[in-house]
Amino acid sequence: MAVMLTCIMLVGYVSLQTNVTTRMNRIADMENQLSTINADNNAAESRIATNTNLSEIKDKAINELGMVYATSSQIVYYSVDGSDYMSQYKDIP
Repeated sequence: MAVMLTCIMLVGYVSLQTNVTTRMNRIADMENQLSTINADNNAAESRIATNTNLSEIKDKAINELGMVYATSSQIVYYSVDGSDYMSQYKDIP
């Protein structure tokens, strides 16, 4: 009887070890995927930053789309009292 119980416990232990090892391998694979995705994202951001000409965008906005700078009467300042969180219930005038 004791031998049978010991065998069952050993099989359970081996099963748990296999499960832990499998999960650790999956976590390592996911971390590698995350690293790859982050590297791709950084490369894409760099590519976009180098290909974006802000003066060309400004020129098109002003000359082709007729956009103008805001006047001082159109600018509204607001302050948040010591909190990084703000709920907006109405449009800011």
